[in-house]
Amino acid sequence: MKEELLETFEAAKRAADAAAEAGGASPEADRCVDALRQLRKIPVTTDVLVATQVRRCFRFL
Repeated sequence: MKEELLETFEAAKRAADAAAEAGGASPEADRCVDALRQLRKIPVTTDVLVATQVRRCFRFL
């Protein structure tokens, strides 16, 4: 579960960064939204959030 969370989060972060650089609607923005939707489907516990430190980065997305 940790690996899936980290991989999906990194994909969302990369896509969000690319979308920010491109500005406006772009394929990168679509990829970011898709990755965020996938993140919503992953069963995450508090222990996993603390262990991965992903919770600190969510606010920037």
